[in-house]
Amino acid sequence: MTIGDIFTLKSSIAPRLIRCLYFVMLIVIAVFVTLGVMRGIRIMSFVPPPMPGRYPRLFGNPPLDGTLLILWSLLRGAIAVMIVRILAEMGLAVLAMPRRTET
Repeated sequence: MTIGDIFTLKSSIAPRLIRCLYFVMLIVIAVFVTLGVMRGIRIMSFVPPPMPGRYPRLFGNPPLDGTLLILWSLLRGAIAVMIVRILAEMGLAVLAMPRRTET
């Protein structure tokens, strides 16, 4: 593909663009899953103060809260990867369909 092909519409850049966006979304999902795991580890290592504080507790047990947050982050990441994969496959399938002819 040359620079001139971008302006003449002789070839479609949509399949290549879908593949690039798929790769970018996988990186974004990996970053957010990593941040969620890091947050879960931080909550797991939290030592509650002797006086009641403003710690957001699910069960009042920091190791359990952190473990649940890590599992939740991994589950959301897996679901996001599946959704992005399905959308990318749908886009490529639509682009691979034969064009309709005008009658």
